[in-house]
Amino acid sequence: MQNGQRWTHRSLYDRNSFLLFPLLCILFVVAGCSARRAPQSDSSPGDLIVLGRENMRDKNFDQARESFNKILQEYPESNLRSEALLSLADSFFASKDYQEAKFQYEKFVQLYPVNPQTPRAIYYFAICDYRRLAQIDRDQTQAEDALKSFRRLVRQFPNSPLVSEAAPKISELEVRLARKEYDIGKFHYNNSTYQAAIPRFLGVLKNYPKTPSVDATLYYLADSYRREEEYAKAATTLRKLIREHPKSGYQRWAQRLYFRLPKIIQQDTSLR
Repeated sequence: MQNGQRWTHRSLYDRNSFLLFPLLCILFVVAGCSARRAPQSDSSPGDLIVLGRENMRDKNFDQARESFNKILQEYPESNLRSEALLSLADSFFASKDYQEAKFQYEKFVQLYPVNPQTPRAIYYFAICDYRRLAQIDRDQTQAEDALKSFRRLVRQFPNSPLVSEAAPKISELEVRLARKEYDIGKFHYNNSTYQAAIPRFLGVLKNYPKTPSVDATLYYLADSYRREEEYAKAATTLRKLIREHPKSGYQRWAQRLYFRLPKIIQQDTSLR
């Protein structure tokens, strides 16, 4: 019986040892990884970049930033400074701190205006605003800033592969901002404050001429001119709507409105 008990105890010990060994291995590995993740005082810029990337991959953003900042602060002559700064910006973007990420991307563009990674920095600078878009009835500063940055990317780096990523976002933002401007103009129009409505409608036509709300904008702009007795401007605007938007749902309304203008204006600004 004692032999049996000893065998049982030994079996339990062996089994527990079998379960404990992998756990100890994992603990050693984790401890080793933790040790590697902290930048050493004598780490080279290359080592720090690698360490920072490993921490980025593991979402240890604070430790990653320690590595990138160490390069920026202690290695002023390193050719890895631009990479460290861009990686620092990426770390804030990855952790959704878009305000700080935007600041770091802007700093990169200012310091390295012709770097091969500059188009990427401008793109993500724009994305930082794009990710924070407000509801359409709220302030659209982020949308305006994002559009400006995407347009800058297209203008300065037309051959960048990121242009194809920016293009649909530019169209989306133009439609969004045009609609906001149109809605404000329509609000003034509905309240018979036509002098306030006219600049809003003109803003849509000037800044967002290819958006879907252009035909409606032309119609209400023309009627605002008519109500302010600026008949020549009303006629010119209606002619533009009728000629350039033949399939618009405002065609019939535009023609009816045109023939409500004074006869002399109709003669001077023929639809033909």
